[in-house]
Amino acid sequence: MEGTRPYRIWTGMKSRCFNTNHEKYNDYGGRGVTVCQEWKNSFADFYSWATENGYKDDLAIDRIDNDGSYEPSNCRWVSWRENNSNRRNNNEYVGVGWNQPSKAYQARIRIDGRQRSLGYFRCPVMASAAYQMAKELLDD
Repeated sequence: MEGTRPYRIWTGMKSRCFNTNHEKYNDYGGRGVTVCQEWKNSFADFYSWATENGYKDDLAIDRIDNDGSYEPSNCRWVSWRENNSNRRNNNEYVGVGWNQPSKAYQARIRIDGRQRSLGYFRCPVMASAAYQMAKELLDD
């Protein structure tokens, strides 16, 4: 099953948790996030759990407790949108998320049911200020 999406998810989570050279290691393994022994040692066990727990190609694996490890009791399959809203950097500043392609914080606000970008910023404080200002203008 090498080359399949579940296999890439499995190798990706192991790399983020155990490969100190991985670009995301500090956000995972560097913070103590690991992969349970059952999944670490067996793609078949991970694949079995995935298919029995709602895996679909349009869903992402999500750790329920963002500080917890990849293990059956702490993982679920969610939409990409929900997965992105569960990131650590989204909890402190409302309306702010990290935009990886731009390597910047993006402020966004919902207007008439549509997500609108307010711009890209070097720090989350500036992005949050843009969000708060836009929210105040909309609330008036």
